[in-house]
Amino acid sequence: VKFVSDMGIKNYQELGHLLFGAKIGKILELVISFILWIGLVVMMSGSGAIFSEHWGLNSNWGIGISTIILWIALFFKGNGVKWLNSLLIPILVVITSYIAVGAIIQAEVQHQTAVNLDYGFIGKNWLLASFIYVAYNMILGVVILSSIDCTERKHSLMGVAIGGLLLGLIGMIKVMALIAFFPEVMQYQIPMLYVAGLQANWLKLLFAVALWSAMVTTAVANGFGLLKRLEQVKGSGYNKALILLIISYLPLAKLQFSNLVAIFYPIFGYLGLLIVGMVFAKIIEYILKK
Repeated sequence: VKFVSDMGIKNYQELGHLLFGAKIGKILELVISFILWIGLVVMMSGSGAIFSEHWGLNSNWGIGISTIILWIALFFKGNGVKWLNSLLIPILVVITSYIAVGAIIQAEVQHQTAVNLDYGFIGKNWLLASFIYVAYNMILGVVILSSIDCTERKHSLMGVAIGGLLLGLIGMIKVMALIAFFPEVMQYQIPMLYVAGLQANWLKLLFAVALWSAMVTTAVANGFGLLKRLEQVKGSGYNKALILLIISYLPLAKLQFSNLVAIFYPIFGYLGLLIVGMVFAKIIEYILKK
């Protein structure tokens, strides 16, 4: 946050060029743009899957309603992104925490069901998997922090610190809940949805709402990062870029959510390790030179 504010950076293109020069910065920019766009496609596909699999509606309803929310939030640019996150993320935090704590309290840790697990590109190493997960999400964090005006530095740093602590705490609670029902949970595409359903059907429905809100906020964050770059393209204003962005992902949003996640997220996680490592190295170098 401090680095972006000091250097007057407005988007991840400027960040990449400043840190790595024009050639490497251009490659980095293209890679991040592709990751953001695929992430947007995946979130819209997931929204459709929730409406279809858990609410019995056509997936087009999920994609359509999510697109409307995306358009409204991005129409108001950075303020829209902040507003949507301020509204939906607390709901997600409260619902997820309630379900996870309830699962931990009610759990009977005696599950020995044999499950044939497919670890995909990540393998069985939990430490590597955790680094890959964090690295992928850090890419989005770098994009957002380099795109949103952080002139109120004190509040920005405090928000980053509190947000990180809360995410870590919620993540720990969720892991404890999933361990209590391991390995059964590994048979499901969305393990926490299974855990919620074990407690009550209304909790399962509530978590589906929370999960959908998380997908929408992630889609908005991805879209905002892309738009901040697209509006720099010659002849492309912000509103025109927003329309083109929506048109670009709609045809692919009907693809199967689980397949998209299984293929792209591990790959992007490995790329994230490299990208985030390079960014941190350059920022540390900048700090040491001051």
